[in-house]
Amino acid sequence: MIILIPAAILLIGGLATIVLQQTHIKVGYFWFLAVGTSLSAFIVTLFFHWYPPLPFSYAGKDLLQNTSLLFSLQIDLFSFPYALSLMALGFIVILTDLGRMQENGSNPWSWASMLIILGTGYLAIASISPMMLIFSWTIIDLIELVFIVRTLDNQKMILENILAFAARVAGTMMVVVASVYTRSLGQALNLGHVLPQAGLFLLLAAGLRLGVIPLHLPYGEAGSRRGLGSIVRLVAPASSLVLLGRLPSPIILPQWSPWLLFFLGITMLYSSTMWLMADNEIQGRPYWIITLSAFAIGCAVRSQPSASIGWGVGLILSGAILFLYSSRKIQFVFFPLLGLIGISGIAFTPAANSWQGYFLPHFDGGSFIFLISHMILILGYLRHTFRSEGSFDDMPRSAQTLLPLGLILLSIVEWFLGVFGWPGSFTPGNWLLSFLVNSLAILVYFGVIRFREKIPLLTNPFILRYGKKLLEFITSLLSLRWLINASLIAYQILQQIVISLSLILEGEGGILWAMLLLVLVISLVRTRGEN
Repeated sequence: MIILIPAAILLIGGLATIVLQQTHIKVGYFWFLAVGTSLSAFIVTLFFHWYPPLPFSYAGKDLLQNTSLLFSLQIDLFSFPYALSLMALGFIVILTDLGRMQENGSNPWSWASMLIILGTGYLAIASISPMMLIFSWTIIDLIELVFIVRTLDNQKMILENILAFAARVAGTMMVVVASVYTRSLGQALNLGHVLPQAGLFLLLAAGLRLGVIPLHLPYGEAGSRRGLGSIVRLVAPASSLVLLGRLPSPIILPQWSPWLLFFLGITMLYSSTMWLMADNEIQGRPYWIITLSAFAIGCAVRSQPSASIGWGVGLILSGAILFLYSSRKIQFVFFPLLGLIGISGIAFTPAANSWQGYFLPHFDGGSFIFLISHMILILGYLRHTFRSEGSFDDMPRSAQTLLPLGLILLSIVEWFLGVFGWPGSFTPGNWLLSFLVNSLAILVYFGVIRFREKIPLLTNPFILRYGKKLLEFITSLLSLRWLINASLIAYQILQQIVISLSLILEGEGGILWAMLLLVLVISLVRTRGEN
């Protein structure tokens, strides 16, 4: 039962916040309650590193013969890095939300929502039974869908997000398929020990939910909410990425691997480029998630599933450092730079082990595409880090203390996981190549990005105009807008057919037309039967 303590703390804290809102307690007390709740959950999860809790299982009553609902949780070497990252994210977001209160209207409702989402995300990360995972994913998806519908005004963007929700549901259904298939082999699906036959279905489940297989934008980003928005956007990837580390090796047939790596390469190049060119880090957040997720899935495809953990931790913590760095000050620029180093892959950094996933067993075309995509990702991180935004001096005095403290704590957690988080995490990796690629990215940034106004090719109106149109076309293709338009056209055509048939059947000759249609149907059935 100890394993349930973090989730219980968060869920009880969230529900208590909702109940207490009916009273006249000041907003500040709700913030203290949310901070205390998230800090307690973080501390308990941190202790799991030294004192791992026993697995927990609960079997519900039978639904069919010899079938029961099994809810199982386990914190192990694969789930602990994600669980601690998620708890650190929640605590730091709520801690620093005091400075964003005027920016995005933070209130007890948002803090209660954060706690409930974090508690559900923890359950999804620790799940090793399909029923527990499906239940947690469904709750997370419904909460995110409600958040999207309430915060977006653009009807087309809402439709896009509903389609993305459908893609996530399809990913959840792949877990159902994996469970049924495993049951047909005479065994029950256990995510703690995945059978090779079921691994491919779980890979597809993670890919669909992350927007990588097939490539599609998991959601449209709007507004600049860094608090609740960051938690909503990062919990779902964390709960899906944990599957990759548990996958067996090899996961797919050798003849399929080059094709899948080819499509993953397209995903990496496109999403990293869009991340680089985004107006700000919040607008580019979906592409950040897709790029790091593609890196993680690529490791699993290349039979290095444990290497995916570093990319998942970097997606959450390095991304959170940049997303929460809303009020800039030159003295504090080293905070996001620590996050940058965390995903750099340089020797003995948190992602050094993850780099190995792209160079084992050998260097190939997929490795080269990864190097280019990684360099573009670093360029985008540098660009968004040095972008000028809100003034740090305009923040409340308390927030000026809490924001740096929160950012440094995120960095400490990331480096703690990089050293102690999972087997082989603290390694020199491919130190020479990683050093050269990151050095080249820094030189390109300061030589080109910072001084692009002085380079005629980069300021040519013709190139900029048609380059923007090309990216807009690719984005519209990958963001499922074409599917929305096709669905609307098909719906309109079907509506016109139904209206026409209704007018015909309701007219004076309606009975004759109905009899004629019946005769035609009977004739077709008899003809098919004779053949």
